[in-house]
Amino acid sequence: MPDDLIRSVNLRDLGGYRTADGATVRHGLVFRSAALSALKGAACFARA
Repeated sequence: MPDDLIRSVNLRDLGGYRTADGATVRHGLVFRSAALSALKGAACFARA
């Protein structure tokens, strides 16, 4: 994972949460942060 993504403000991995249809979100796939819009470069396209 790029350093810029790791340093993102209040970054959280949403993996493990249940979806509306009962499936589970994979870890390292969906993130939320206070400032994802501020990411630049490789961090915008990071994949776990």
